[in-house]
Amino acid sequence: MIKSTKYFSRCIGELPEGCRLCVKGYKTVLFITGICPRSCFYCPISEQKKNKDVIYANELPLTGEQDIESLIEEAESHDSKGAGITGGDPLSRVNRTIIFIRKLKERFGRAYHIHLYAPLENCTEERLKQLFDAGLDEIRFHPDIFENSLWDRIKLARKFSWKTGIEIPVIPEKEKETIKLIEYLKDSIDFLNLNELEYSDTNSSNMSEKGYKTKDDLSYAIKGSYLSGMRILKHIEKRIYKTRLNAHLCTAKLKDAVQLRNRMLLKAKNTRLPTDIISNDGILLRGCIYTKELSPRIRKIKEITKSAENMSQPLSEFKPFFKKNIFLDKKKRRLLVNAKKLIRELESGSLPEGYDYAIVEEYPTYDGFEVSVNFLN
Repeated sequence: MIKSTKYFSRCIGELPEGCRLCVKGYKTVLFITGICPRSCFYCPISEQKKNKDVIYANELPLTGEQDIESLIEEAESHDSKGAGITGGDPLSRVNRTIIFIRKLKERFGRAYHIHLYAPLENCTEERLKQLFDAGLDEIRFHPDIFENSLWDRIKLARKFSWKTGIEIPVIPEKEKETIKLIEYLKDSIDFLNLNELEYSDTNSSNMSEKGYKTKDDLSYAIKGSYLSGMRILKHIEKRIYKTRLNAHLCTAKLKDAVQLRNRMLLKAKNTRLPTDIISNDGILLRGCIYTKELSPRIRKIKEITKSAENMSQPLSEFKPFFKKNIFLDKKKRRLLVNAKKLIRELESGSLPEGYDYAIVEEYPTYDGFEVSVNFLN
């Protein structure tokens, strides 16, 4: 039976453990490398990662497999109960992947759930054994639905006592090809994840060339993908569910309105300053004070973060107004105060001239992505 979940998705059976933790915000996204043997037209990976041998824990760049402490700190910042290892292709850097799996298990214990996404080009029985021995709990394969020559490699995973699944995007009007894959492997997998296809900056030209469009002006989801996914679920319900195959149609709304939101809320609560106000979406509302030379009115954030300008003098100047409730943000070269207090002080006319004052909404992430900057003067 096809069920609606409280996460804006549809499923048959049960969600895999990796997904149950992910939707609650408890999964750390560990991006192992941007190197990949595939060149999927729908690949959404950003320019800063695609085809580059870089490592990220959520939004935090890591310096290498030795940078374990940074990974641990990032995981702890949102009460992580597991990690999803992705890329690129983690099997193209299998030794690095194994190091991180072992270190995470050593730090958080055997119950810390780790799943991994992998295309099939680098999949061998030896590599799968290495991953299993390191402690991997769940493996999710990403086969090419148009080319079946490597599909049998998925069956190698059944030699190990972990959960095995397939995770693929739903390409509109390609149900026949997707169902052929599912029928062939239904007895070799525990679950199937169908992701609503999404538009991104890096795949936009490919999507346009193939005639795909977003379903509306406010969504990144591709028109027709969800409907194709539902038709596939109905086929599974009618023809395959007797094999007890769990299937999940994961929507773009789930990723943004549930998964990301919950992780942001956890991180915001754990890392907030006493002056921060947290929105229902986990966005931080901050009062910000800038020197004119470092104001985002005239300089980009990247330029500001590279600046060596000393902020100790402005900090001393504003302490009488905000007492202990003022903080120096060394990374963005600004002073942080409570937004409501900043507005009150400005309205009273007591704050010094020569500075830019703003209310900023930003994510509680390493990159501090700014949703909005509203200047008050």
